[in-house]
Amino acid sequence: METTIKRPNNIVLFATIVAAFLLPLVLFWLKSFFPQNDIYNYLFTIVGSLILFTIAFWAIRNDTVSLEEIGWTTKHLLQAVWLLFIGWIIFSAIAINFNYVFIYPLGDNLKASLLAIIQQWFFVGLAEELLIRGYILTKVIKVFSPKSRFWANIVGLISSSFLFAIFHIPQRTFSRGMNLVSYEYLQDVIMLFITGILLGFVFLRTRNVILVGLIHGGLNVPLLGENGDFGPMILFLILFEVFRWFNKYHNKRKQINNPVKLNET
Repeated sequence: METTIKRPNNIVLFATIVAAFLLPLVLFWLKSFFPQNDIYNYLFTIVGSLILFTIAFWAIRNDTVSLEEIGWTTKHLLQAVWLLFIGWIIFSAIAINFNYVFIYPLGDNLKASLLAIIQQWFFVGLAEELLIRGYILTKVIKVFSPKSRFWANIVGLISSSFLFAIFHIPQRTFSRGMNLVSYEYLQDVIMLFITGILLGFVFLRTRNVILVGLIHGGLNVPLLGENGDFGPMILFLILFEVFRWFNKYHNKRKQINNPVKLNET
């Protein structure tokens, strides 16, 4: 049985970026014809996320990026779940014990609805990360890797984070009514770019797009805390590094205690 070898296709990358930028413009235009209430807002957001999933999977299927290398597997799903479970327990313990008063009162942060959490964690966060970090960042790194792996990562981080920030312009313009030339708008785009850099860094360290997608959703609608709080994301990354170090140490000790016996008969 012959194995199909994927060839690099920059046209797919270009088409994916164009489609991703046109999608919110079309959705917000269509949304103007519907009643403005929470139910329709949730529905449009979920529909948009499902379309983003479709675009991302189409791009991955037709280019040299694979689902396995970006961490879209059952193994990575389980890794993401237990990391987030442990991480939120630790973060909650810290927040409750110290009341997190140096940033905001704890009592003001238990407002997220279950529907909002489902929408942002399992649709928006995962869809955007599969497209931006899973496909685009990985693709850009592949394009520049033959020259320099280090600079390929830098170019990938910057370009994907820039696209991530620009991708949210229609949402900021239509939903929040921001003026395109206002200081508030520029500040928001800069924060989105910084958020993209941090999410991209977490992805490069973990190679788990599911974990990054759920962290992204937690930034938008956290279980505890305010939107955009980087505290949980930093904690999850530290946990990942600790467990990765522990696994390396455990495997090294296992090799020392159980050396492979050569020339056995």
